[in-house]
Amino acid sequence: MLPPSIVQKIRDRHGGCCVSTRCEEGNCRIKLPRPAETWVCLSGTKLQENHGLGGQKLCDFIFWMEKGAAFLGCAIELKGGGSNISHVAKQIQHGATLLDQMVGDLDFSFHPVLVHAGMKTIELRELDKIKIKRRGKAYRIELIRCGEDLLAQKGLSAFR
Repeated sequence: MLPPSIVQKIRDRHGGCCVSTRCEEGNCRIKLPRPAETWVCLSGTKLQENHGLGGQKLCDFIFWMEKGAAFLGCAIELKGGGSNISHVAKQIQHGATLLDQMVGDLDFSFHPVLVHAGMKTIELRELDKIKIKRRGKAYRIELIRCGEDLLAQKGLSAFR
């Protein structure tokens, strides 16, 4: 018998408390891939409530997916209205830290994601200056419009 996958281990650990079948907050959502057996999405709010992660604002969702031997981890923040960019960056940064804590030294493709309904030019300029740090590397926050398919994005399409 094969050992359980990373996605299955995360689902087993958090299935009763934090797993979400949708990635939506207020009037903003993104489409998640099918079939659902290859991924798990965790609610940041439920993770904070159920696992004593208070004190640090966490991103809205932590998304894990596996395809063969490749793993994808996303820290996802959804904003249907105006955004405080530095606050969004802190939430995503805390999500990036949590992703690493969940799987230790497992190598995975990391993507910090902001899902938005529309952004002002000044917000885009501010966002361009901010990087999410993970394992000594700086990542730009990737933008996705509300309602779009998560894996249709350029950097994520390899997991389709």
